Amino acid sequence: VIMKFTPVAVFALITPIVAENGAEVLLPLVSVVLAVYGTCILHAIIVYSSSLKLFSGVGPKEFFQKAAEAIVFAFTSASSSATLPYSMKSAEQLGVTEEVRSFVLPLGSTINMDGTAIYQGICALFIANVYGIHLSLVQQITIVLTCTFASIGAAGIPGFCSLSGFRWKVSDWWLESTGLQIWLQRLRTLLEILHVLL
Repeated sequence: VIMKFTPVAVFALITPIVAENGAEVLLPLVSVVLAVYGTCILHAIIVYSSSLKLFSGVGPKEFFQKAAEAIVFAFTSASSSATLPYSMKSAEQLGVTEEVRSFVLPLGSTINMDGTAIYQGICALFIANVYGIHLSLVQQITIVLTCTFASIGAAGIPGFCSLSGFRWKVSDWWLESTGLQIWLQRLRTLLEILHVLL
């Protein structure tokens, strides 16, 4: 029941801000969404596809076809933990032995959080940019390392390690980030499921 009302709730969170400040208030967030989606898609295409060919001999097309059910469920549920049964089924179809599946997939659903690391890094850079903070190369590397380590062991449930409780002050308005989180969480979860299945 709650999942059915989520789109309405997201719309309700954003509507007062857009009504008060105009649609241009969302433009800075478009860059975050595009950066996260673009980076996650490139990561899946470049890193995962080349890893598939190099280490398993399975082609990307075959992999994505056999993992389709887990991918769709991961995107719609935004939970790598809830996707575990589908991941197990997809891994079986990909020829992964039960011994390996039963150990690697549950472990991987909590420690392989590439999407979370990508998201946190992009958000840290976005927030620094909004506040006009120039980050040196060393600071940027520190953000990358911190986000990578923080993503290890992140809970595989929607909303964990997110900025949904924060408000970002951009110019003279406050923007609730909760509505944005839902869509970014879905892609992060999808990427994390792909990584686990590799």
